[in-house]
Amino acid sequence: MSDNPFWDYSLVFYSQPKVAKCCLEYQDQHEANVNILLMCCWLGSLGVLINSHELEQANLTINSIDLHAVQPLRAVRQFIKTLKPPEEELYHNVQQVELLAEQVVQNELFNWSIRNDLITDKKFIGKKKVISSEVALAAQMKNLNTYLSLLGCSSVSINSPLCNGHD
Repeated sequence: MSDNPFWDYSLVFYSQPKVAKCCLEYQDQHEANVNILLMCCWLGSLGVLINSHELEQANLTINSIDLHAVQPLRAVRQFIKTLKPPEEELYHNVQQVELLAEQVVQNELFNWSIRNDLITDKKFIGKKKVISSEVALAAQMKNLNTYLSLLGCSSVSINSPLCNGHD
């Protein structure tokens, strides 16, 4: 466990079947930020709702690190993937640095959520909040749909892979 339960949640949630694919489709087709998508899911899993203004503020908080570190690292990794013959060691090393940059972004979002009273008790966050799966699902869907509406996307359905991280 890290000092960031959002990061811990994301590692487990993102590894679930179809979650990564779904997040990457939103990223590639609608310029969604995967870390914001994951934050919507994480907060929802805790029963915390986030509004459009807060989502815009969260995005501003991470914009610089995302623009100057995460996106360039992603582009380099994707370029290396096209090389013939494959440069697997280089690809893996860049991928690890990209993952560290993603962790910095999530640390920023986690700290932002505390500063903005979305999460009010840091000691509570590492523990399992007891809420019903129905409440968690409804909060995740609301958070995701608020973010997706900012991007001009259709709403997620209850069957979306992003609407099941409340266990």
